[in-house]
Amino acid sequence: MSGILYGIGTGPGDPELLTIKAVSIIRRTDVIAIPAEDEKCCLSYRTVMKLLPEIREKELLKLPFPMTGDVRDLSLRHRRYADRLKEYLDAETDVAFLTIGDPSVYSTYGYLHRILKEEGYPVQIISGIPSFCAAAASLGEILCERDETLEIIPASVSSAVLTDVLSRGGTKVFMKAPSKSGEIARALRETGRSAAMVRNCTMPEEQIYRNAEEFPSDPGYFSIILSSSGKNSAFRSSQPGSSLRRPDGASDQEKKKHMQTGVISHE
Repeated sequence: MSGILYGIGTGPGDPELLTIKAVSIIRRTDVIAIPAEDEKCCLSYRTVMKLLPEIREKELLKLPFPMTGDVRDLSLRHRRYADRLKEYLDAETDVAFLTIGDPSVYSTYGYLHRILKEEGYPVQIISGIPSFCAAAASLGEILCERDETLEIIPASVSSAVLTDVLSRGGTKVFMKAPSKSGEIARALRETGRSAAMVRNCTMPEEQIYRNAEEFPSDPGYFSIILSSSGKNSAFRSSQPGSSLRRPDGASDQEKKKHMQTGVISHE
């Protein structure tokens, strides 16, 4: 017998978007794993805690993933973290690994999932709402219809790949946009594609930018860029200007606090 490792998607940040299944598994699991050194800087943990404050009573396993391109360091870290998880699983203890969005889309959980699955351990993915779907909802737009294509692209792609991607029709989703948002914005303007950026989607400090000219130079890690071709200009605003979303009951003081609190974990 072995414990089960659950990779649980906590959605884009709004605790009301946690799935019932995710909540159920988190409640019955004794050990919570997070991809951060400090739970205060872990968006997935903070999201769950707002809905399930009792999570603070559970054992917390911290597995921080640094923002680095050092493949060897990351590979060694993945191996070390997998071994730590195996200690719990071998003791027949279930572990819930929390990750923002959905575990199957650019998630740190995926590396551990693959290692443990190959070694015969039971692993399960619990889907969460992807950030780009939540971003489309915030914009009040449809991502794709009928025969339209949808491509999900990491914003870290090379200039050559970016040019190739934008030469094709359909809707494009650029994730992890902070370091190359300026280059992407310029490319979008040059190709005449409509675009919008959603920053801190579904959170109290959510911001929406309706055209590439207004994209901030440093949008932050939790930023999504959506773009459509001329045929489908759904992301072009008829009223230029960025807008700020604030849910009912969020005070100006609360909004300011969220804007000043950085989330630095790589989830």
